[in-house]
Amino acid sequence: MALSRRDLMKWSVLTAAGLWVPGAGGRAWSHPSSTCPISDEAKEIADRILGDLKSPCTRPFAVPMPVPPVQQPVALVNPIPTKDPSSDPREGRRLPHQQFETLFQDPQRPVTMYEVRQQEFLHSFHPDLPLQPVWGFNGHSPGPVYHARYGRPVILRNWNLLPEVSDKAPKVPEKAKVYEFGCHFVSTHLHNGHTAPESDGNPRNFWKNGLFHDQCYANQYAGYDLDPRVRDGFSAAGDPSEALGTLWYHDHMHDATAANVYKGLTGMFLLFDELDSGNELDSNPMALRLPSGEYDVPILLTDKAFDPGDGLLYLDTTNTAGVVGDKVLVNGVIQPYFQVARRKYRFRFLNAGPSRFYQLFLSHGMTFTQISNDGNLLERPVERQTPTRLGAAERIDVIIDFSKSKIGDQICLENRLRQTGGAKPADVESKGVPLLRFDVVRDAPDPSRVPEVLRKRPDVSHEALRCQGKREFIFNRGNGMWTVNGRPYKDGQVVAHVQRNSAEIWTFKNGGGGWDHPIHVHHNEFLLLKRNGLPVADIEAGRKDVVRLDPGGEVELLMRFRDFEGQYPIHCHNVLHEDHAMMAMFEIQDKSDLPCPDKDGPTEDGERPGCHHGNGHEH
Repeated sequence: MALSRRDLMKWSVLTAAGLWVPGAGGRAWSHPSSTCPISDEAKEIADRILGDLKSPCTRPFAVPMPVPPVQQPVALVNPIPTKDPSSDPREGRRLPHQQFETLFQDPQRPVTMYEVRQQEFLHSFHPDLPLQPVWGFNGHSPGPVYHARYGRPVILRNWNLLPEVSDKAPKVPEKAKVYEFGCHFVSTHLHNGHTAPESDGNPRNFWKNGLFHDQCYANQYAGYDLDPRVRDGFSAAGDPSEALGTLWYHDHMHDATAANVYKGLTGMFLLFDELDSGNELDSNPMALRLPSGEYDVPILLTDKAFDPGDGLLYLDTTNTAGVVGDKVLVNGVIQPYFQVARRKYRFRFLNAGPSRFYQLFLSHGMTFTQISNDGNLLERPVERQTPTRLGAAERIDVIIDFSKSKIGDQICLENRLRQTGGAKPADVESKGVPLLRFDVVRDAPDPSRVPEVLRKRPDVSHEALRCQGKREFIFNRGNGMWTVNGRPYKDGQVVAHVQRNSAEIWTFKNGGGGWDHPIHVHHNEFLLLKRNGLPVADIEAGRKDVVRLDPGGEVELLMRFRDFEGQYPIHCHNVLHEDHAMMAMFEIQDKSDLPCPDKDGPTEDGERPGCHHGNGHEH
């Protein structure tokens, strides 16, 4: 539901008292239950695992889990997308699209067009909490899920129709209410997309409210420029072993990523190809025939805190360490249930942050079959009692088989990883907090399968390192700021210059201090070679775009800089760390005379003002 100007004005007036909500019939919100319907044991476990932040009590399993709708394409948009920014005053883009003629005007690769609107609307996190304004896409938070296919380029017209947030500081900065934080400048990042920087969602390439930005997603396998062969039947160039699968999108506004993501600007983007075709009935002998359609379900996990007095979402805008909440949302609602059939499902789990880690278990001792890491298919499925730990921004795809369950069974998805502060998780507990309940309610045919071999790992034996290129990045804290190699992020500064279509070895080190840092690199996935000096085991040996740095730990990565030119960031995906300067920019250049890594140094190209840490201030 989109809010009209009158609705927004009404909201502003009514929330001045802190208790009133549009649509509540003129009544102040009060908690619907005088006593909490949760047992003392369950509350004790939740407080121990999640932290006791005093959010209002909410009944478990009171609402069904929403499944984000699939975004539908449009026939055309006006004005027509062009390579260079148009003269239309509503266009917020400033950079030309790379390879536009070859990638987006090739009749052999018809373009799929989408149009989306970022806007404010009223949302229900739970029936026991008031309706409240959030931000999202086309009236949904999380936003709609995109189904794209390799060999079919996408142009997404992305409108910023968000309201302006007051530049006044929140009344209580430690508890900034949902209507007091956020930045009305945006930059939507397609996380894990192999995308040119002008469409990547670089925090420098933002646009203000009232404007649109055309984002072009080539949907070609990484490395297509060096290997343009078409081998998949859908006109996608390159090596199919480089295919991505489960991606997500979120706001990446400089200084305001945490606030805008916390307020709801997230969603998922799925890529299919001839192997992972999204069709369990696919007659193509190459197709994996994994569970598909209604049995392929995206699940976004994020935690939040709500004021015990008025039930409103709040954010501690003074926090630079990391924010954890005592309410875990599953696809935008608290502790829902999901009705399932007695058959296999593919669940795509995303930790949408902002800072919490998760260790997932199923009740009754059921197991997961993990088929991906960071959304990229493994070489072989792995059956586990608990899948890989999920740091902020990490994804896993799992198969859960309910065929041996009985109709009427109720199976809970639990988080058993204790974390009560933003620094790092503690131990895995024997009992966990139920996040979602699966209710087995029916039988259904199951033509899907889980093959013994999924997708092969890319062959990188031929990769030659330019200048035997190696770089080191140390993630630390100094003088009250988060830093990379001793420097807090400075807009316009580039710390590494790399050659297009080259490869280097990068080492990431955690400078200590008792923090876990999930580090994300834009532009291209990396291959994790070593962790703390040792070769990595099975699942981590796959392709990734986020790597967890334990306190004092280090990892060695093979980085490849293919196809595009321009600036891309490296940053901690604990988004409070990112907003407070744990980020650095590298630039891919099509030059043969770049200095070797050991001779490279920072350069600057001028600052572009943004928002002050989520409060809506412009520089």
